Amino acid sequence: MKITKPTILSQSEMEKIHARSLVIDPWIIDRETQKPRGPLLAGVARNTRLGDASDNVSSMYRMDMPPSDVCLEEACIAGPF
Repeated sequence: MKITKPTILSQSEMEKIHARSLVIDPWIIDRETQKPRGPLLAGVARNTRLGDASDNVSSMYRMDMPPSDVCLEEACIAGPF
């Protein structure tokens, strides 16, 4: 595998970059138990704030995995679009 040096982009080049942000990780390794678990609402909130704070994120989306610490009806509420 060839390793290349990172490219430094100019401000105008950075303005052309658009990214999507995932707000729900489908499975994570829990820090305390070191075992896989579903996402928690606090993680969804944190990931949403991070994506919203980035100027290059043009859209955010979620996987079809609701947070495991809220009931399914509350987790799947769709807001106005």
